[in-house]
Amino acid sequence: MANKGGSSTQKRISYSGPKHVLKKDHIFLVKTAPGTKAEKKSVSMAVVLRNILKVANDLREVKKVLQTKTVLVNGVRIKDYKFPVGLFDVIDIEDTKRKYTFVPHKNKKMDIIEIDYKKPDLRLSKIVGKKTAKGGKKLLFLDNGYNINIDKGKYKVNDVVTYDFKAKKIKDHYEFSEGVRVIFIEGTHIGNVGNVKSIVLGDEVKKGEIVVKTKKKEVRSLLDYVFLLPDDFDYLVQ
Repeated sequence: MANKGGSSTQKRISYSGPKHVLKKDHIFLVKTAPGTKAEKKSVSMAVVLRNILKVANDLREVKKVLQTKTVLVNGVRIKDYKFPVGLFDVIDIEDTKRKYTFVPHKNKKMDIIEIDYKKPDLRLSKIVGKKTAKGGKKLLFLDNGYNINIDKGKYKVNDVVTYDFKAKKIKDHYEFSEGVRVIFIEGTHIGNVGNVKSIVLGDEVKKGEIVVKTKKKEVRSLLDYVFLLPDDFDYLVQ
């Protein structure tokens, strides 16, 4: 009987996601499981461990690593080799005492970097939506798929927070406004850094736009393409 389900792999030549892997490594790449991250903005845990970090030679070894070693993403142990990992997610391989994260890159879309293992367990997260829940509590939607209940605070879409994934709460809040420093996470200027000169908020019909002053020129782009970058996170710029 024919398999009616979708394939769990795809040929490298048709791969449109982050450009981390070389043609000589493997013909097929493991797709991400459906979830909170778009396929073009994430890679599967199998690709992270096999193709990028080279801690496994094949899919069988990837599965063994995930079952026998503690691999965390944003503080949560991962055993699914298709689990999607994306921008600014913190990957912690406890057995080796090493942490990694993905950052925007001008040529690769995303690149992986090793970060100080002693750094606090924080993830930089962008607020992509919010609503008022029952009882008057506010619910924030973050770019990594997290939904957070808050009792107080003036949070806006496009603001950035540091989320303590061990304490499961927001640690710091950075307001998005003219003058703040941003990094491009999508589009032709991905990986570039600059300061916001002007903002035109969008609506249900038209997306918001932004003008950013970089070292070389002023750039007009979509508001969705930038991410506020606090001073403490300079290491995310490559």
